[in-house]
Amino acid sequence: MVESFEVRIMRHKKTGLFLAISDDLKGLYVHARTEEDLLERIPIAARDILEAETGEKVKVYPSSPEKTEFGDFHLVMMKFATERLKSDGGRI
Repeated sequence: MVESFEVRIMRHKKTGLFLAISDDLKGLYVHARTEEDLLERIPIAARDILEAETGEKVKVYPSSPEKTEFGDFHLVMMKFATERLKSDGGRI
């Protein structure tokens, strides 16, 4: 299972929609109208992907509180971490 992954967050100039994708976590493709909504959806989508792959309960959370922005473009890189959980929701 992936223990951490990077996510690229981009904003479409014309529509204003936000998009998050990851080369580290195949199948992660999340979009939202606001950055706040996107940041709420990323861990949920990543958890669903990882739980489907492993059959185990997984917690996904940002591993660093800061975002790295690149120049005048709205391109943000964020790191997320994963943690396996017991079937009762506790940590392994």
